[in-house]
Amino acid sequence: TGSPMTPIHLCDYRERFADLALARELGQALWPEGATLDFSGLDSVDPAFLTELLAAFFQRGDLPALSRRLAQATMAPQVMLAVLQAAYSIAS
Repeated sequence: TGSPMTPIHLCDYRERFADLALARELGQALWPEGATLDFSGLDSVDPAFLTELLAAFFQRGDLPALSRRLAQATMAPQVMLAVLQAAYSIAS
């Protein structure tokens, strides 16, 4: 799915956004330092998928580490909002 220094292109998985096991796998693929999540080509991300992905990341990572792994320049405004909402829902 992703390796250190290799961006994970989330658009490659858009047809599988209902697959929460995949979301967990992608979240774990972000654990190594240097892994990044690229949102290029996406106007939206399924909220449940995103929440599951971030929850898996937060098993080992924290918010500062997450911010280093999100390719924020690749996010459409509505995707950025969805990421913030998912992170908030996990934290609260």
